[in-house]
Amino acid sequence: MHPVRVGSGSGLAVLVAAALAVPPAGEASGAEPRELKIVAQRAFVDSNDGAPPISFTRSADKPVEPLVIRSAEELAAASPKGRQAKDPAAAGKDADLQKEVEGLLMNALKVEKIDWEKQMVVAVSEKAAYRVPPRWEFTSLKVDGDKMAVEVGRKGGEGYGAYGTPWAVAVVERFDGKVEFRGFPKR
Repeated sequence: MHPVRVGSGSGLAVLVAAALAVPPAGEASGAEPRELKIVAQRAFVDSNDGAPPISFTRSADKPVEPLVIRSAEELAAASPKGRQAKDPAAAGKDADLQKEVEGLLMNALKVEKIDWEKQMVVAVSEKAAYRVPPRWEFTSLKVDGDKMAVEVGRKGGEGYGAYGTPWAVAVVERFDGKVEFRGFPKR
């Protein structure tokens, strides 16, 4: 709602609230949700595949939160070196660290470039170690209004094998609104 001047008399302005033709964020606009592109993705199991150059905050009393990374600076701050620094935000500003971590991620995902103006990175991990870890994959990215839903699917995780912690990371089409992860356990 925006106030609109509709008239004035004796120097007194009368303001009337005018409804916009566009529905408020989060309300159905009648438009179908649109699907965003997954540029590249990879599932990791740290005991078998190594791990992506991203570190998750882990604590005994909180679930591991998925990550949305929209710049080389945020990627560097979320790297193991960045998280181990006294000030991860300051470490993220280190151009050499940005270049190093971005190169490691591009190599792991087999992409030539991450265009931060048009793309971002999403990543999930669990704190649990599995005897046979599942492989996580991003199955869908749907934008509806000011929110993007990231659907995460699980493959495998049954039988015998080495212990490991599952991870998944992807370069996806950029979205600057709120991002919600679905289908991924918070533990």
